[in-house]
Amino acid sequence: MRSRTENIMSTNSKTNIYLVQSIEGGPIKIGRSHNVRGRVQTLKSEYQANLRILHVFKDVDARFETWLHDLFAKERLRGEWFDERILSAFDPYDILASFNATVGQTPPAQKPSNKYVTIRIYRPDRDRLAAKMTYDDTIADRIHQMLNAEGE
Repeated sequence: MRSRTENIMSTNSKTNIYLVQSIEGGPIKIGRSHNVRGRVQTLKSEYQANLRILHVFKDVDARFETWLHDLFAKERLRGEWFDERILSAFDPYDILASFNATVGQTPPAQKPSNKYVTIRIYRPDRDRLAAKMTYDDTIADRIHQMLNAEGE
């Protein structure tokens, strides 16, 4: 018997999977697009919200989106929108490696070095950072800017 992920899309087409959220916090959208920035601009217009990109999985199997939706089904609010609690269980490398194992793709041999890390940030601190962000910024970009400014 085929899984829902296999039934929905049995091809190996590649796309970008993104997570977006309002800069004020709240629900997270898990979607896919070949042009993530363009899609986020459309979502901003549709929802009249200032959205930010939390994470983008570039050039991944298109079935990954459905797999993520299934993984976080208990946190689904409506459609492709999920409770922000999914972030507490979100390690991009581990999640993608689990998906790859599920569909029989070989994951990277090892987790990347500590070039990227998962951090937790308190909501007031996140809100202060988000208030200073521009369209192309992410929280990670803003943190990098702060760290570079401290080192100068």
